[in-house]
Amino acid sequence: MATGTLMQRYTEYNDRLKAKGIKLITFACPSCGQSIETGPAPEGDVWDTLSDCPHCNAMFMKVTEGKKAYGLIPEAPPQYVDLIFQDGRTESVDVSKAEHVLELGGFAPKI
Repeated sequence: MATGTLMQRYTEYNDRLKAKGIKLITFACPSCGQSIETGPAPEGDVWDTLSDCPHCNAMFMKVTEGKKAYGLIPEAPPQYVDLIFQDGRTESVDVSKAEHVLELGGFAPKI
């Protein structure tokens, strides 16, 4: 099990790469916009991996193509829920875009 914060592990890992003479490349976090350093992929290779931002902890897909890298956060597909009201009305709601989610018969803030 890893110890230390995400930022500590990120910094220590990048320091080890730099100590080996590897020039890191920088890209912006797709969530918070902060700069993130990563190792380059070999020329002609494309790497993809699930990553966490060391600044905001957002999870995203990191794609590294040679000396270029970028992060992607895919949009959630629609998730419809059919609501049945006590008066018999029904309504289909896309909960992937809702400000609140239905939880145990009540509404709770979406987190």
